[in-house]
Amino acid sequence: MIAEGALGGIVLVGEPRSGRRLDAEDSAVLRTIASQVGIALVNGRLLETERRTAAYHRNVLAGIATGVVVVEPGGRVASANDAARTLIGIHTGQSSEFRAELAPLSNALTAAEREQRPVSGEVHVSERLVAFRAKPLEAPGVALGIQLLLDDITERRRLEKVSRVRSKLEALGQFSGYIVHDIGNVGAEVDGVLLRLRSRVKDAPELAEALEEVQLRIRRIDELVRTQREFVRGETARREPVDLREVAMGALGSVHRATDIVVIREPWEKVSPVLADRDQLRRVIENLARNAVQAMGVEGTLRLGVRGDEEVVLEVADTGPGIPPSQQEHIFEPFQSSKVGGQGLGLSFVLDATTANDGRIDLRSHPDSGTTFRLRFPAISCSDADHGENR
Repeated sequence: MIAEGALGGIVLVGEPRSGRRLDAEDSAVLRTIASQVGIALVNGRLLETERRTAAYHRNVLAGIATGVVVVEPGGRVASANDAARTLIGIHTGQSSEFRAELAPLSNALTAAEREQRPVSGEVHVSERLVAFRAKPLEAPGVALGIQLLLDDITERRRLEKVSRVRSKLEALGQFSGYIVHDIGNVGAEVDGVLLRLRSRVKDAPELAEALEEVQLRIRRIDELVRTQREFVRGETARREPVDLREVAMGALGSVHRATDIVVIREPWEKVSPVLADRDQLRRVIENLARNAVQAMGVEGTLRLGVRGDEEVVLEVADTGPGIPPSQQEHIFEPFQSSKVGGQGLGLSFVLDATTANDGRIDLRSHPDSGTTFRLRFPAISCSDADHGENR
């Protein structure tokens, strides 16, 4: 049995029982049968090879992080690997007319097929940022469809943003160091003057009380100066087990006294401690709360919540005008401020201090519906907290 020039097997034929010898016609029939059987054997081997190859390709595609989708010329999804299903919820057999959230993908597929050229871009899917590339697939003279490649670049963009922030802060560092040093000296001098004044106004309780309040503020400035000096120098945070509720209450109190905005503390259940620098976290919360108050103006509501067991979540939400989408991508970069006269350093400190304490930040903001910052920190066990481990 020979097929495609190769020996596929041998057919053994015995003499007929009738005793009649095989003639030329019988031999021709046998050759035809042998040839067809040979072709069938070769086709079977090719089919098995194709199945193994297809299984190999499926396993390879299933093991890569890049989403791979193939769309037929008629718009049907011919295949989609596990990563594609996870990233955009697409399935084999469905139409390439995706839901509204994925409109940029549908437009890219249409453009790639119409113009027969690669089309690239980015699309937000839920809370993830996905980069895509639509590329025509073709054989000589035949359009086979469109290949769509998808990559989750959320973490890459976050790290790029952190890198930009750090670069700007390094440029600011030396200059800030001089300023912080001078403010610390002036604060110490003012504190000394206040001590002398308080000793002379013992007979005026109201004035003495006011001077004491001013002195407390000056000492708070001294704490901030010390923390800022460490921050500018890049010193390691003094981390200890911290109850985030206590830190939040202290920060909220200082902001609450300075505004008529309605401040609501969400019901707080018992939460796990976190390993962090107490002073840095207090400044983080003060910055977020103060920004919220300034954004709302003369009226509004500031909400503060703390929750979590394995992960502790701090949430600061306001009812202000929201942050324009065009500004959200750069909101944590130094010198980026939408406030008149703002320096644009508060939120950059928030990001850096949160990251230094193993935390991360989520931002949600929509025009006319307020802004919410969620800070997430890994919790530590109660036994670690009891021992007061400083890592």
